[in-house]
Amino acid sequence: MGRGVSSRQMLHAGPDGTTHETPLLSVSFHVPQEPSDTVKTGGAIFVDRDGVLNRFGSMKSANDVDRLAEPGAVESLVRLMKTTKLPVYVVTNQQGANKTGGRAKAEVALDRLAELIVANGGKFAAILYCPNRHFTPVPSGTVNGFKPGGGMFLEAAGQHNLDLSKSYMVGDSVKDMVAAKKAHPDIQTVLVKTGKAGQDDHLPHPPEAWEDNINTAVDWIIAQEAKLS
Repeated sequence: MGRGVSSRQMLHAGPDGTTHETPLLSVSFHVPQEPSDTVKTGGAIFVDRDGVLNRFGSMKSANDVDRLAEPGAVESLVRLMKTTKLPVYVVTNQQGANKTGGRAKAEVALDRLAELIVANGGKFAAILYCPNRHFTPVPSGTVNGFKPGGGMFLEAAGQHNLDLSKSYMVGDSVKDMVAAKKAHPDIQTVLVKTGKAGQDDHLPHPPEAWEDNINTAVDWIIAQEAKLS
């Protein structure tokens, strides 16, 4: 794709045997795709992976995804997809992808996450990950995909013409909250008490919701969307 973004399609079989495609995007230092001039399609839901969908731990294989998964995370995400009809994106920092063999390990784990969602009747709109190291300077004229940079959100919005002002972000870290607000100040942020539980840095602004885990975060978003219908 160029622009500091590369992509491929992950293919998985759904419960009825049909094949579903989930885009996997590597988003580095880049110039986000510009939205088209057409009317925006609506909001979206962004979710961090580590500390939200799974416990922290070495993630080198597909089996590690199953071993470290937060209880009910997959089922809750599928319920979120089906209930709200909003597209759901994973946005995750994966600086280990810069190591020798690291990209393959990172993508195997992300592929397994997508496979579990499809097998349970859902589908991510896309999974975006950033392989940058946190200390690497940002080249002039580019946006950093690495959270707390907002690049992954902006790339998804540009590709799919999303309205970030009507979107949500679920994360466990201050970086997640800051990245979402950098992408758009009106994104509603949900901080969960798993993973880093917001203790990684000073929180510059309170989240719109503070929930116990991904399951209760899903309940909160569904309730918010119900108020709009």
